[in-house]
Amino acid sequence: MKHLIPLDTAAIAVADIGTDSVTLEYVAGKPIKGFEQGYVLPMSGFTLASQLARFVLVLDTGLLQEMRPEFPGIAEMLDAGVRSIMAIPLVHSDEVVGFLAITTSIENAYGPDHVATGERIGAQIAGVLANSRLHARISKIAQTREILVQIGRDASAARDAKELYTSVFRNL
Repeated sequence: MKHLIPLDTAAIAVADIGTDSVTLEYVAGKPIKGFEQGYVLPMSGFTLASQLARFVLVLDTGLLQEMRPEFPGIAEMLDAGVRSIMAIPLVHSDEVVGFLAITTSIENAYGPDHVATGERIGAQIAGVLANSRLHARISKIAQTREILVQIGRDASAARDAKELYTSVFRNL
């Protein structure tokens, strides 16, 4: 990505509508204090996770300076040398599943070409995230079914209630 878009730090954040939060699942590049991997951002302060922006948000140097007094996170980023931010929504099946955040120390770094490139990269990441979630869900269903089949086998083979209960609890 660094060859296509100026960046010092990139983070993939995943939205969880159930908890109305966004978690930084992956962070690469120059560390920014307060935005480490695993950090959970509560969304209720400025939007619901289900209403995450469906457009690329670009914050240039001037806007970051204007926002500094109102948002402590912006102050930390500016203090860390961030001068431009681009947040790219990760949209899959008309659902925002998270966003890709890119920062750089270059002032006013992001233009229309970077936005277009970011949208294409975001679409690819969103597809991979959706496939990953689907795989995890299918694996859980398969594991549950395997256990249920084993409980059924053990129940059929049990000679008394104690053996039945022992096999059920062992499988659970």
